[in-house]
Amino acid sequence: MEKIKSVKRRDKKPHQKVQGVTMKQKAKISCKYENDSISKTIASAIQPDNLDSPEKVKIKTRQIEKRLESEIEVDGEIETLLNTLEDLLSCTSTAEKMI
Repeated sequence: MEKIKSVKRRDKKPHQKVQGVTMKQKAKISCKYENDSISKTIASAIQPDNLDSPEKVKIKTRQIEKRLESEIEVDGEIETLLNTLEDLLSCTSTAEKMI
């Protein structure tokens, strides 16, 4: 049996929240660098991590001149999306430090 708790909304009407509900969620991260060579190097460094993602997690990273744009799509819980974002940013940060 799923746990249900009551959550108050801004309009003060009660709202039921079901824990463990999954849904399709998307996030987009954009990072700008000094030049396109740096963005290309970082894109190459994080690409292997993107290929090894779980089935319900899709990550697309592309380089557009000085920018890197990553789109994350998760068919699951919000925690999965947040963990994926944290992992992607951690890998990006590590790649930046290596340059």
